[in-house]
Amino acid sequence: MLLLFETPSGFALFTFNGLYCHLDSAVDVIWFFRRDFYLFEDKSRAINGDGVDSQLVDLINKWHKPGMNLCVGKPEYKTIIESVLKIPCMCCQAVLEIMWGIQQQMRTLVPREKSKLTKEDRLPTSQGLMKFLSNCGFDVKPEMVNEKIFLAACALFHCDADDEKKLGLLRDAGLYIRDISGIACEDWDVMKLAIAVKVICCPKEELTDFHEVLAEDVVSKLKGDAPKYKGVAVKVYWLNTYHTVVSNHRLRIAKKKMLGSLVRKAKKAYEAEQAEVCDKVKLHGESQQIAQDHVTSVSRPTILLGDPTILAGEVIRRSPRLNRKLHENSGGGTPHKRPKY
Repeated sequence: MLLLFETPSGFALFTFNGLYCHLDSAVDVIWFFRRDFYLFEDKSRAINGDGVDSQLVDLINKWHKPGMNLCVGKPEYKTIIESVLKIPCMCCQAVLEIMWGIQQQMRTLVPREKSKLTKEDRLPTSQGLMKFLSNCGFDVKPEMVNEKIFLAACALFHCDADDEKKLGLLRDAGLYIRDISGIACEDWDVMKLAIAVKVICCPKEELTDFHEVLAEDVVSKLKGDAPKYKGVAVKVYWLNTYHTVVSNHRLRIAKKKMLGSLVRKAKKAYEAEQAEVCDKVKLHGESQQIAQDHVTSVSRPTILLGDPTILAGEVIRRSPRLNRKLHENSGGGTPHKRPKY
């Protein structure tokens, strides 16, 4: 697929494997390749009701191949481009999530774009990010997410994603552990498997860190069977995997602690901002009420009991004809004529 990404000053084109758009884990696995970027003096003329700018048409046609779809960030772009260029376009939630991700990394992915995105351009916050924060146990509103929270969440996410890859690789080592040592490790997590391969590769070393991860009898069994893994274990590869998993574990703890602190600060600032807004609204409402009461008190005429022009406690303005009729019905003579203004 092609992806048309709008920046503050122009449009960039990326390519990626479009099959991933249909996967729930799309954000985990999509890799982008920047193809081109074009700056516009007046970007509003690039895509509008009159059509598509010829330079943008050339840019798209340069990279578009038969059968390719074009991902765009606005429904109106989809309508206009499909009508003018006859290229099928996509604009759905998965595409918008991808667009949001590129926005956060715009400085790296589109280095020629010097302008910065406004806060409004960065909203709404990615649903994937909100889901990830929720799964980590953080109750965060989209308005609370700032760049520091985003970067800490990214670091935490990459630790988990890297561990997921390492887990798949360590499963192969787990098969050898099962067959050679007779230890059932199908349900072990990535840390247990990493510690196990460390013991196999370095049986003479004592486990100073994470010694509680594996039971003592399991550690003894792996140390005793270590010679049996000769020719099977790729020592350098297994140790590198172990060090990566341990590094991710420590980084995860640090980043989660940092993320918790950032979320608490953001929540406190958000609540203070909301309270300030409520106070302003309340104060504004009270000011309006005071002003209204003042206007009413100075503008309302004095009402005398028995005045025939009073109805339901309000002064009613009547036409001269109606006043004359009321006066005659009450037994009075011709009323005094009021001066004209």
